[in-house]
Amino acid sequence: MPSRHASSPAAPSEPAERPFHCPTCHRSISGGDRVSASAIEPDLVSLVSANTPGWEPRLGLCRDCARRFATALESLRFHAVSADAMPILPTPLRIGAPDEFRGRGVTIAFLDSGFFAHPDLVEPAMRTLSYCDNLNLAPMIKCRTVISNCLWDDICPPSTIFAMYHHMTTTEKHMEVYPFHKHEVPYEHREVQHRAMMEMLIK
Repeated sequence: MPSRHASSPAAPSEPAERPFHCPTCHRSISGGDRVSASAIEPDLVSLVSANTPGWEPRLGLCRDCARRFATALESLRFHAVSADAMPILPTPLRIGAPDEFRGRGVTIAFLDSGFFAHPDLVEPAMRTLSYCDNLNLAPMIKCRTVISNCLWDDICPPSTIFAMYHHMTTTEKHMEVYPFHKHEVPYEHREVQHRAMMEMLIK
């Protein structure tokens, strides 16, 4: 005789929805917020492809990115500019910056530390290194700073970037380390820079 206290079999649990990693903004979101390329118009697909290196329509994108690119496409059409004539979007338009926070009147400096060890520079005197190295200027940097450090960079050696970073006296500093990049600035670091600028302008 079965026990009166026997528990009923547990109902099978539904499989958890897998998160979706958006290839354009690199955020992990709910799979339900993924937009298939087949659901957006061809001009929008072309615009996303032109502004997201490595993106393919089969990858899809998140709803926020689809909305942002759709707004950018509307702006291009409003100004009678076709997506073919201007495939690379201006930064404020690409990141969806509000009109009042698009940086008008703001001056920003981009610093590059280190230099290529050309014989004309290093063979006459190694003091040239001390003269050119931004390490000497690092203590003067007081503003919020975002730095990229590519560990395969043979033009701006990573050691000089680390040295400059540790000599900066500002408390608002941040370094992104990219183990597999050379001298080029990684595309994802542009997003880091733009988000930092947006945060600065909104304050």
